[in-house]
Amino acid sequence: MSGSTGRYLCGWLFIWLVLIASPAEMVGYPPPGSQGATGQESSRKLSLLFFHPGGEKITRPVNFSFLVTSGSAAGRQSTNMASMGSGSVGWIKASATDGQFLLAVPTGREPQVLLGIEGDGRRYGRTIVVLTATRDLTTYPVFLAPVMDGPDRYRPGTTSYDDLAPAPAREAMAAALKAGDEGRLGQAINEFARALQISPRYPAALNQLGLLFYRSGKLNEAVAAFTQAVTIRDRSPHAYLNLGVTLNRLGQYMESISLLNSLLEANPAMTRIRIPLAEALVQIQQWDAAVEMLQPALTEIDKLPADLQAESRFILARTMFREERYRATIREVTKALAIAGSWSNAANAWLLLGRAHFELKQDQEAETALRKAVEIGGRSVVQAQFTLGQIYARQNQPERAITALETFLKSSPEEAEATSLQEARALLTRLRSQLKVK
Repeated sequence: MSGSTGRYLCGWLFIWLVLIASPAEMVGYPPPGSQGATGQESSRKLSLLFFHPGGEKITRPVNFSFLVTSGSAAGRQSTNMASMGSGSVGWIKASATDGQFLLAVPTGREPQVLLGIEGDGRRYGRTIVVLTATRDLTTYPVFLAPVMDGPDRYRPGTTSYDDLAPAPAREAMAAALKAGDEGRLGQAINEFARALQISPRYPAALNQLGLLFYRSGKLNEAVAAFTQAVTIRDRSPHAYLNLGVTLNRLGQYMESISLLNSLLEANPAMTRIRIPLAEALVQIQQWDAAVEMLQPALTEIDKLPADLQAESRFILARTMFREERYRATIREVTKALAIAGSWSNAANAWLLLGRAHFELKQDQEAETALRKAVEIGGRSVVQAQFTLGQIYARQNQPERAITALETFLKSSPEEAEATSLQEARALLTRLRSQLKVK
C-alpha cells in the first residue's frame, strides 16, 4: 500500500464502523444495473469472497465496513456515493453471512474499494483491503488476516494439499495463469477466485495469485495471498519463500527473518532461502550474521538462477562496502551486473558501484555508474544525485553540483539518512556562496 493510501486509511480507522447489516444490505447499493433515486449512473456487480485463514469454511457472519472512492485520488469521496443506498456517505456497514457479498460499483469507472474487517479475536484479526475494481473484475477473494503467534506460526506442514484439488479447480487455475500471461489482470483474479471457491485449500493457486499481485506491484495484496497459503501449512516451501521476499520489499525485515528462519530449519538444503534472509539481516545491520548466512549459497552459487547469483554477490558487496573494501566491492558488483544486468536490484547495484568508485576518487567511473543507476531506477536511487553532487563539487563544477544536490533534496524520501541530508544542505550552501563571490 502506498504511503498516501496508508495515511488515508489510518484517518478512517478512527471512525471504524462494524455493525451487523440488515438482510437488505447483503446485495448491492442499488441493485446492479439499476439507477439510484437521484438518477445516478448504473452499477455493475462485484462479488467479494471471504476466506478464513487455513481455508476453513465460513459458517458465521463476517461483519465489515466498506467505502467506494473515485479511484482518481486517495482520500477523495466518489460523487456516486449517493447511489450506494439511502444517500449514505462514508463507511457503509455490511455482513457476509455465507462468505459472499455482492457489491455494486459504478459502470464505466474503476473505483477503489476499501474494506475494513474487525477481527473476531479467535479465527481472524483486523483486516484492511484496498482493491481497484477494474472493468473486467467480477470476483475478488478477501483473505482474513490470521491470528498468528508463537515460534511455530510459520512452520511448514507435511501434507500436499495441491494433490487434493479437484479437476475443476485445476482448470480454473490454468485459465487464471493464461489470463495473467496475457496481461488480463482482472480476469486472472476472477479465475483464481473461482479455483479457490471450489478448493479453498489450494496452496498452488494462492501462491500463483500472490505472484500475480507481486509482479503487478500490489505488494500488500501479494502478502495476503501468500499468507493465506502459509496458514494452510502445506509442505511446499514456495509460498513461504515468496512471502519472505515480499516482506523484505515492504521493509518488514523482522517478520521476514522469523518466517525464513523457520523455513530454513524445515528445509536446510534449500540454499535459495538464505539469500532473502541475508538481505533482511543486512537491512537491520546484522552484517556478520548476513555473511555467515550467505556463505553456503556462495559455495554453490553456479547452481542458482542468474538473478539469485546476482543478488548473492550484491549482498556480499554491500558488506564489503561497509568494511571500506571498495575494490572488492567493485569486483563483486561487476560480477553481479555481468550475470543479470536487469534483475530487480540492478539500479541499487549501479549505485553501490558508483559510490565505491567515488570513495577511490575514480570520478569518471563513478559518474558513469551513478548515471546508469538514475537511468534505471529514477527516484528509487536518489542517493545517486547526492554522490554526483559531491563529484562535481570535487571537480570544481559548482553549477552541476548545485543541480544534482537540489534534485536530491527535492526528491529524497523521508527515510533518507539524516547525515546525507545535512551534508547535502551544507555543501549546497557553500557552493551557492562560492557562486555569489564570483
